[in-house]
Amino acid sequence: MTQIMIKPKVILVLFIFSSLMMAQTNEVMEATSPNNPGEVDFGEFQTKNNKYGIVKKDGTVIVPYEYDSLSGDISRNRIKAIKKNKIGLISSSNEIIIPIKYQELEFIQPHYHDFLKIRDKNKYGIINLQEKVIITNEYDDIRWHKDNFFIVTKNGKVGAIDKKGTSLMKLTKGNDIQKAIWKNRIPKYFIFKSDDKFGLVDINGNVSIPPLYFKLYYWNDYDVYNAITSENKWGVLDEKNNELLPLIYERIVIDQPDFIVVKKNNKYGVVDIKNNLLIPFEYDKLFTISSKKCGSRHVGTKDGTRELLDNKGLPLIKQLNFDNINFVDQCLFETRMNNKLGLMDMNGKIILKNKFKVIKPINSSRIIASEIKNFKLFDFKGSLLTDEEFEEIRNINSSQYLSIKKNNKYGLINFEGKLIKEPVYDKIQWKQNADNSIYGVIGIKKIKIISDGK
Repeated sequence: MTQIMIKPKVILVLFIFSSLMMAQTNEVMEATSPNNPGEVDFGEFQTKNNKYGIVKKDGTVIVPYEYDSLSGDISRNRIKAIKKNKIGLISSSNEIIIPIKYQELEFIQPHYHDFLKIRDKNKYGIINLQEKVIITNEYDDIRWHKDNFFIVTKNGKVGAIDKKGTSLMKLTKGNDIQKAIWKNRIPKYFIFKSDDKFGLVDINGNVSIPPLYFKLYYWNDYDVYNAITSENKWGVLDEKNNELLPLIYERIVIDQPDFIVVKKNNKYGVVDIKNNLLIPFEYDKLFTISSKKCGSRHVGTKDGTRELLDNKGLPLIKQLNFDNINFVDQCLFETRMNNKLGLMDMNGKIILKNKFKVIKPINSSRIIASEIKNFKLFDFKGSLLTDEEFEEIRNINSSQYLSIKKNNKYGLINFEGKLIKEPVYDKIQWKQNADNSIYGVIGIKKIKIISDGK
């Protein structure tokens, strides 16, 4: 039998190599969770003899058992520590981030882990993680407002301070702030609350609209305020408390300053911002359909009949039988009746009757519409331009041509619906350059099929 002899030097090398490998393995095991290899083990809160510490899964104590309570995010070193009824902030290596000397400490917006609301001597303030004072601890309460400032209250007064500690609104009698009114990115006014009523105050604490209202809303587009009393009477005020519309209405909807839908004695009418009557109070329902580009039209219901009205209140259609109407592109109305779509212009003229599943204006003069699946081309007068139907008709930004798809191949038609290129291409591409070329693609081959717009 052959015996294998291992020299002592070889045994020593093997022992050292094995020891090094075990040491590296132990280091990895300490840094990762045994239950989930690759996951860093930051430790977890544990108690011992009614004291809190932080311990890794292998039993290593990284924060000693010396605290009355520990909570927070260990992985981000945001750990709230309580000792002898005082609270501060420590890291996972037991370093003091914020001294343990406050009555209360909590993270607060805008950046949840950057600002701390602290209470000391029964007053609140704001500090950052370097313990720099942002707001001195002199307030009865501090809250973060979504309009990007802190609300502070003190001795029955309310104010606003930004995240740099700069005062935005001086303390004013009240207990809350509903909204900041920004102009040119600078806060100018604040809607505030006092004794459950709302008013308006400027940055210097001067009350411009007394807190008398059950609700107060700001209409940014028109720089006016919708005021509602506790008796549910509506009116419109400016920032100086001037009555633009008296507090006599049951509802107000401002679409534009010279055409305001109002409700009075359970009937709807229209006034302008000077309260001049434009449409009498004779409608059971009245709503506005509008767009910035196209303007407005109005649908009123009276004695069970709906009418389409222009901006002077004159009926464009005296009996509106559609289930619904909405603005679409090019200042046209899409109409719906019995789940079929049609098209109507701003003056109530029917362009397409209600028989389509899909209707879409594709440029300033052409419409595509589908009754079942495929599409036809129409002009804005409702005239059919293509007898043939296509799987797709698409605007390619050309001034003369539209892309069509048939049997999964692409071709071209002009704006009059005439076939220009048979649908034999895998793709149509339009390139805006000196000659405004249109290309047809077959496989990897790209062919110029239209040049110089011709």
